[in-house]
Amino acid sequence: MKTPKWNYTGDVNMLDYGGRNWRCVGNRQFQFIELINMDDACGRDSQGHPKYNVELRLVDLNAISADNLQSALRCCGMENEPDLTDEATAECLNSYGCHAPLGQWNGNNARNLMRQAYREANSLLDQSALSSAMEKTVNKLGSTAREFMQGDIFSAMQRRCEAGNPDSRLTAKMYGIPQDVIDDTRPQDFLPYVMGYMCAMNGGTKETDPDTSPEYFRGYERGENVKAGKCPAPGWIKQAQPSNVTPKIP
Repeated sequence: MKTPKWNYTGDVNMLDYGGRNWRCVGNRQFQFIELINMDDACGRDSQGHPKYNVELRLVDLNAISADNLQSALRCCGMENEPDLTDEATAECLNSYGCHAPLGQWNGNNARNLMRQAYREANSLLDQSALSSAMEKTVNKLGSTAREFMQGDIFSAMQRRCEAGNPDSRLTAKMYGIPQDVIDDTRPQDFLPYVMGYMCAMNGGTKETDPDTSPEYFRGYERGENVKAGKCPAPGWIKQAQPSNVTPKIP
């Protein structure tokens, strides 16, 4: 199978004014590599920082909701365009922010940064490698690359609130989530969570087996945060029987 070719959009002088390369990698998936000249983009605010920023992104048209698609098209003034191609649609989504961040490089040697981005893009043509990259955390909220592309902030907020993370608890409150839901939210698979929580509360050593359920680690982190006074104990763990209703962040 031939390696898909890149297409270029941007200024003639990419190094001075930036530009973007894109290609379709199959099944309505598009890779984008964008170079930004930070001196040109930010002016004097860029002084003392690397001159170039290069980002690798993925847009999967099959994974974008209808609402996000319409918002992206409206933002780009393309909502009334008939017969939009997948290429044009992917460009709109990438510009709007409905993309998965898969790599970022900063430095003063643009060609070296681009080589790194191309190398990573080629490695992610392997679906197994791509699937793994899509599950990596890409922001401070804890969103995965896949969730970021889909505009889903609540899944990460849910996980972090289960773990008792103070910043995420505050963010959830700012979104209007009731305090009792924030305090008592729990995962669907709550048994490993309880095991992790009780282990931390009893001063036990955290599991290191990578195959351990992720809920266990969130429970352990919640126990540590409770002991440190950073969040209250989840009320539902005190109950002899689990309730029929699982508090969830919407």
